[in-house]
Amino acid sequence: MGVDSCYIWRAREVFESEEGKALKAAWGIPEEYIGAGNVILGYGAPEGKREAVPRKEDYVRRV
Repeated sequence: MGVDSCYIWRAREVFESEEGKALKAAWGIPEEYIGAGNVILGYGAPEGKREAVPRKEDYVRRV
């Protein structure tokens, strides 16, 4: 099908915010429902994947 996807593990945090609660209400989603994850879908660039950008130094900290 040629559809690309990316899973984003932030739905719970998004829908627990005031803005997220307002979106759920506007969409008619019951208040007791929780978000688990988001998936974005789309068609990739015809030339394929681009090279990854360099990582920021000291951006990730392991404790």
